[in-house]
Amino acid sequence: MNSNTIKAYMFVAVMLALGGSVLWHWQSGRKKLFEGQDSQSPMMGQVRAASAREVENAKLTVGGQLAAFKANDYVKATSYQASGIKSRIGDPKRFRMMIENMYPEFSHYKAVQYGNISSSGDGNVLFVPIRLIGQSVTVTAEYFLRRENGMYRVAGVDGGMHSPPMRRQYPGHRPLHAPPVEHIVQQPSPPIGLPTH
Repeated sequence: MNSNTIKAYMFVAVMLALGGSVLWHWQSGRKKLFEGQDSQSPMMGQVRAASAREVENAKLTVGGQLAAFKANDYVKATSYQASGIKSRIGDPKRFRMMIENMYPEFSHYKAVQYGNISSSGDGNVLFVPIRLIGQSVTVTAEYFLRRENGMYRVAGVDGGMHSPPMRRQYPGHRPLHAPPVEHIVQQPSPPIGLPTH
């Protein structure tokens, strides 16, 4: 083997190790959302467990938007968006195309599981981890809800995109898995409707 080949193998090995480390840290952070561990966010201050009322409002907002996706009612689905999202993707036709092309599980799920919902210290932002279970695909995501005019609105969603399972690349390689299901509380989807609080 010449020195360039050895350098190329070493570069690939280092990149795989770095990528694995980053992915492990990211997965660890996402697992905390499902285990209910509090965390510190430099932008939000202390993050705490959501109150019962915040949990109820979060499930009304997230469940309402998911039910609207499933019913193919994108006018209603856009009504759950925060003002910042509405200004960027508020058009229902554009929103439908984005969901159907990038997040199909959000409109074709069989069941929704909610993780432990947390809140910013002042209660203006809620973090809502969910798992959408489909026919053969399960995806996890985290909704970010912002309080606007007394109601929680969808300010963003992290995750939720389906990626095909990883193939074994070498002996001993194992694909990553979502957080254990025992940390998820099965909840029926809440009825459609905006929070009234």
